[in-house]
Amino acid sequence: MSTTHQQYDDGAPKGKSQGTLIMGTDGTLIQAVKVDSDGKLELSGIISATTGTEYADGAARGSAVGVLGMVDDGVNVQSMAGDSNGHPIVVLTAGSAAIGTVTMVKPVGFSPGIYNASAAQTDRELVAAPGASKALVITDIIISNDVASADGTIYFEEDTVGAKTAKTGLLSVLAGVGVPLLNLGSPIICATNKNFGYTSTLMTTHSVTVLGYVKDV
Repeated sequence: MSTTHQQYDDGAPKGKSQGTLIMGTDGTLIQAVKVDSDGKLELSGIISATTGTEYADGAARGSAVGVLGMVDDGVNVQSMAGDSNGHPIVVLTAGSAAIGTVTMVKPVGFSPGIYNASAAQTDRELVAAPGASKALVITDIIISNDVASADGTIYFEEDTVGAKTAKTGLLSVLAGVGVPLLNLGSPIICATNKNFGYTSTLMTTHSVTVLGYVKDV
């Protein structure tokens, strides 16, 4: 083994950049992330394989599946990988078996759910169901109750055409006041592929706005 190494100073000319960046074991082989002689990132198993997959800056992404990083927690090897959808995931293992994954996905905001009403509403949809394997996450609610309206109540629900499951308790809404902004420190998470809406009583002219995003489940 060499007793010397190459030192790189911030801003210095790159020189020869070849070398191994990360190594880990998959239980059988040592896997590595390295930079090859032409400066490209390469992923390979360096015990039984002499070549790997090269990734050049700006190249078409190709397959996103693969291990990005590994660490030994003293008992098991834990890893961060890319799944078949291109999402980074943390794989939690015990021995050779995966016991769970945590998927990191950039949330996708939905268009604000807005409804302007002239009378009390029953099971009124605000945001449509997002589709299979997706769920609505509600982060903010704004309620306006016109000064000429009456004091009333409101509660929010999911699946307004089915189970009509309440997602909040009954909220009192005063005429001419409303709820300017209800910022949910703990968001309302709907069941998979269910819409979100509300039921109100007594209020006449009022409006309701909800904000949030869609997550994969």
